[in-house]
Amino acid sequence: MTGRFAAAALLCAMAGSTSAAPTLRCALQAPAQVAAGQPVVLRFTVTNPGPAAVQMLRWNTPFEAHWMAPFVEVRRGGKALRYQGPMAKRGDPQAEHYLPLGPGESLTAEVDLTQAFDLSPRGLYRVQ
Repeated sequence: MTGRFAAAALLCAMAGSTSAAPTLRCALQAPAQVAAGQPVVLRFTVTNPGPAAVQMLRWNTPFEAHWMAPFVEVRRGGKALRYQGPMAKRGDPQAEHYLPLGPGESLTAEVDLTQAFDLSPRGLYRVQ
């Protein structure tokens, strides 16, 4: 059995303290096809195309050490799959919870989709 995946590109906007919020570019890559029972590794790349450094909160993103929230939506047959990973309840973020991203810099993270979603049924999955 195999699963097929369609990955959507993302555009992220981050709120800033100035009137013009900095924009981050986000790319999502997924394998076109995966055998049943195998990991489904998603690769996220975030790029800061702007002229100034930004601080990106890593919470609820692939840049956390583990799944702590459903930061992607997965659909099969038009129906959203239920997130099955852990959920974190948190207070206010501290400085160490942010990732610095300088002008023109990129960060990449990989996560296994099967750690948070049941992908055992054969079919076409859409990740967004």
